[in-house]
Amino acid sequence: MKKVMFVVLMLGSFLLLSNYQVHAEDVSDIVQDSRNISLPYDGDLLKVGEDMLIETFNQYNVNLEPGSLDYSDKLQFIQNEDDSILPESSRNQILDYISFYLSEIASIQLIDGSNQEDILSALEKMNRFTFAEKRNINLDNLQEFNGQQNPLARAATPSRSFNVKKANEYAARYAKGRNAIDYPTFSNDCTNFASQIAKAGGMGTSNSYTNYSGGYWHPSILSKNKAWYNASTFFNFFNAEGMRSYGAANKAEVNSKANTGDMLCYIRRSTGVVDHIAYVNRKTGGKIYISQHTTDRKDEKFDNIDVFSGFSYVIVLRFQRW
Repeated sequence: MKKVMFVVLMLGSFLLLSNYQVHAEDVSDIVQDSRNISLPYDGDLLKVGEDMLIETFNQYNVNLEPGSLDYSDKLQFIQNEDDSILPESSRNQILDYISFYLSEIASIQLIDGSNQEDILSALEKMNRFTFAEKRNINLDNLQEFNGQQNPLARAATPSRSFNVKKANEYAARYAKGRNAIDYPTFSNDCTNFASQIAKAGGMGTSNSYTNYSGGYWHPSILSKNKAWYNASTFFNFFNAEGMRSYGAANKAEVNSKANTGDMLCYIRRSTGVVDHIAYVNRKTGGKIYISQHTTDRKDEKFDNIDVFSGFSYVIVLRFQRW
């Protein structure tokens, strides 16, 4: 009898371990998985990816200048909607370049074009890096800020509760529009919108303290408050505040782990970039529905969206109960 019980316990332990390995990726698992990738173009400058994309545009008589709003819009369309224009031989390299570009450039690009000098300066700086260097920086940040809870010089304490009803009302009101009266509007607006939803739900903002990630979270002073409008920095900031996060590698896992009031953070495995943030505005029958900006969506069923062809993982960031 004891032998049978021992076998049952061992089998149960094995099944639990197997289930964890297959289904329960956390941030550390995702970072390690991404570090294991060796791409043939890791040593190439990002400028090589830009040149490949421009050459492709030229073949289709598309004349777009890096740093322009139209260029950002086109890259967002390629990443989120249709990459069929890209040649098979260089598709992955160009998509990785686009991932970095949207994170580094489009996320700081004001829709009125008033900070064009900042855009061109950031573009020149980005193109000095290789693919591997930029990926390693992103992965190092994801790992370092994961689960840290060490706010520094805090002058104001953020709310540790989240009003889902108010967040949902805001998401519904502005999912198909822009609140340009109260907030700046960006070319890549997904994180700016997620931040607005979080604030509407009661998350306290401050530009007078930084947390362990070294960031501020506030819609003003753009040079300092990158966490407000940049997806990777947004995730690092709230992850460092101690919010729970749950990794998912397919739609079933996302539906299972996400709840109303959560944020979905989309990661491209080959770049380590958190490329996109979407808000879960409801969950019905085990299925989640999201609202977001850039590709504007309002109360759209997650299962109907092509996510994992462009992104490798989704990290569910728990906003409802902090």
